[in-house]
Amino acid sequence: MVSVIDGMKLSEVQREALFDERSQVLVSAGAGSGKTRLLVAYFVRALIEEGIPVDRMAAVTFTRKAAGELVSRIRQSLEECGRADLARALDSATIGTIHGLCRRLIGDRSLDAGVDPAFRVLEAEAAKLLKSQISGLAWEAVAEKADEATLEVLATRPRSLQKDVVALYDRLRGMGFERPRLDVPASPSDGGAEAALITAVREALAAGEAVAKPGAALLDSLGKLRSCLSWLEMSTSLDERAADLDATNAFFPSRKTSSMESWFAPVREALTRYRQVLAGVRLGPVVDAMNVLLAEFHERYEAHKQEQGLLDFNDLELRARALVEAANSGGSGPIMPGCRVLVDEFQDTNEVQCGLIEGLGAERLLMVGDKHQSIYRFRGADVNVFSDRERRLEAGGYEQTGGVHRLTVNYRSRQSVLAFINTLFSHLTFFGTEFDTLETPAADKATETVAPGSTPGRPAVEVVVAQRLEAPENGGSRPAMQEAEAQVVADRIRRTVKEEGRRQRDVVLLLPAQTHVESYQRALMARGLDVYVVRGKGYYAREEVTDIVSLLRVLLNPHDDLALLAVLRSPLVGLSDDGLYILGQQGRRQRSSLWEVARDGGPDPLGDSDRGLLAAFIQKLAQMERRVGRPGLARLIEDALEACDYDLCLLAAPDGGRRFANVRKLMRIADDFEALEG
Repeated sequence: MVSVIDGMKLSEVQREALFDERSQVLVSAGAGSGKTRLLVAYFVRALIEEGIPVDRMAAVTFTRKAAGELVSRIRQSLEECGRADLARALDSATIGTIHGLCRRLIGDRSLDAGVDPAFRVLEAEAAKLLKSQISGLAWEAVAEKADEATLEVLATRPRSLQKDVVALYDRLRGMGFERPRLDVPASPSDGGAEAALITAVREALAAGEAVAKPGAALLDSLGKLRSCLSWLEMSTSLDERAADLDATNAFFPSRKTSSMESWFAPVREALTRYRQVLAGVRLGPVVDAMNVLLAEFHERYEAHKQEQGLLDFNDLELRARALVEAANSGGSGPIMPGCRVLVDEFQDTNEVQCGLIEGLGAERLLMVGDKHQSIYRFRGADVNVFSDRERRLEAGGYEQTGGVHRLTVNYRSRQSVLAFINTLFSHLTFFGTEFDTLETPAADKATETVAPGSTPGRPAVEVVVAQRLEAPENGGSRPAMQEAEAQVVADRIRRTVKEEGRRQRDVVLLLPAQTHVESYQRALMARGLDVYVVRGKGYYAREEVTDIVSLLRVLLNPHDDLALLAVLRSPLVGLSDDGLYILGQQGRRQRSSLWEVARDGGPDPLGDSDRGLLAAFIQKLAQMERRVGRPGLARLIEDALEACDYDLCLLAAPDGGRRFANVRKLMRIADDFEALEG
């Protein structure tokens, strides 16, 4: 019998994972090993050959873009198999992010979840702004009613506490705490730590002073021990010593004198234990103050969300988890019995999310990911979730109902590149023996040739070394290491383009973080190279992006004064600052929105030029409003560009090509969003 997956070019290991009928299957998929192909094949086979209804299929991805791509590939595969009916019905399947799944679960059971049926999701950027505002209000409220101890903590750490309370709140909520609170063990008593340290220091001093010809390293360490002993013998309280905790950093003896290690090692251990005692004393008031701040922040944040009918991402996870737990323990049974659930990028989930997915009651659960590619720990991802499931399944856990498969064949790289990757990441500095060696398909190994466009004899991998720049001669701090790296990389790319004849569009620069994107951008542009930042820090804050986003907000709600002001001042309209001031003054006099003033043509003091620009914009806006609500958000943006001649303004501006590319990127984001959300 011919299977629908016969034409999908699956490897033997992919087929084994695909036909594994155990209830929980984990696939460890190395980079470029065809995990998306496996997910598509699993989905299509379940629909066509196993007859699983579309609405009983669910796939969880990490981003909306990934979900949109998965939907597109599944639909294409179904059409190629002659099942256009299933391709059309695919919208009834749950394919999206974990928060999209949670949103659907809560929306279907809003009363059970205790939320407004018309709830809205507070997106990450909006939540970030709201939390920043509320943290300031919470800090002021706590400061007004704080006791002396709390007030002292607030006074010494005003900015850091206000910022840290949001990060800590998010972290604790991501761990599953409904009402975040720090529960730190009570400060340990001295417990003889001080006496043990004094004994260890005196014994080490006696041994060191008995050395006939001490070297410089030993003399330095003995000096540190004498300072430590003098500090300990001072008549001060534990609280006073805790306040002077930083001074103890200078008391650790060196490891350079191997002959003294039997004496110095006990000193380090005793000093570390005593520092822990002091840290506990010092930490107590800070923890108390932080809990007061957390409580105040929580009350204000929850009140605002409830008033506006909002749920943030953590709310979605916690409310959905509560629904699943209630269904499983209340007798009604699992929420999604008999379903098939697929999870992509499983290494970037956390325990709350994983517990929610496992509690759905799916007939089969396929988890795909690579623990060595976990990069979202700062967002609450916990790679231990992947490692723990992998360990248990390999050891025969889950009552022998699950299994592990490993995809190690890489379809994207040449063997010479993979050899370097394998050598690097198999080193103990990185993953050691835990790293699964990657290899090319067997057919490629036998026929590997020089890649198209490559220079024969040139190595496939080149390591470029940078040396950190020195501080300026006229003073100032030493530049960050990334500045030196940016210069070296920019030089190498310039040679690639100018001397080796490569096209600029064929060169891609990947960075580990967005923090220093601008340093690399400046270095490349200084060498006459065009730069297109695919994803950089502050993309949505770029002028051309905020202009278009503001216009979309005005189309939805022309009474949004802030958005309208941004549009009127931008090249979309080009109103003068004087004209904006006159409109604002008139709005305050009439106690009306900026739109109501602008729609009426503006007050008399408005100049003829501004009045003409305003009238033309209102006419164009009326035409664009007719398209709102129809499919084709990217097309709406394109129409707005042409109607307002904004594309010409961008291209005529300095760095116009990059600015226009950013707008095009926004259009692609809009397409991805519509493909997923409709």
